[in-house]
Amino acid sequence: MNPSYEQRDIKEQLSQGGLVPIASGRGHEAAIAIRQKGAVLWGGRLRPGETACVPDAPYVHVFVAEGGC
Repeated sequence: MNPSYEQRDIKEQLSQGGLVPIASGRGHEAAIAIRQKGAVLWGGRLRPGETACVPDAPYVHVFVAEGGC
């Protein structure tokens, strides 16, 4: 397959809190499509005091960044 490029604006989804699929091989409608079946890159901007559950998967990596604009 030839390399491809896709871009989506997800600011609105991120502003709602919780986790949002950013890139997905599972066919999430709002996510960028990737060719890794079953893989999903989740991201979120949690509000103060908000929690999020990490989706269940065989392999999970969690990165936490802190800061402001």
